[in-house]
Amino acid sequence: MELASQKLRLQGIDGLVAVALQDFGPAWQNLNLIEFGRGSRYRERIMLGLPNAGQEMADELVNIVLRECCNIPCQCTGEHGRRGPQGLRGSEGNPGKVGYSGHPGDEGGMGPRGPSGLNGTQGFQGCQGIRGLKVISLL
Repeated sequence: MELASQKLRLQGIDGLVAVALQDFGPAWQNLNLIEFGRGSRYRERIMLGLPNAGQEMADELVNIVLRECCNIPCQCTGEHGRRGPQGLRGSEGNPGKVGYSGHPGDEGGMGPRGPSGLNGTQGFQGCQGIRGLKVISLL
């Protein structure tokens, strides 16, 4: 990565600022090897998720532009103000495109009916039922 960083510098890139997705401990020190163009703020790390990450990134870009375009080696600015109140929630977006129909599942149709099974064993003798009515025939 250090070699790639040097190639970018030789090709005319004025600054390379690394932004971490999360704190990854001591390995963070290795970012100094690939970054360039940050000036005196090279020890300050920028990490997404921090409330001032956007402002820090903007400050870095302004410093690089002023140094390279206007020959101003550094810019002194005051402290950043307090963070403002959270804005109103935005409106819901438009519905997205219809997605894929999904995995077709097991391939093929139903197979033929299988052979009949074996006859089971005879069940137990049931209880004796109620005696029926006698019918007298008059013929």
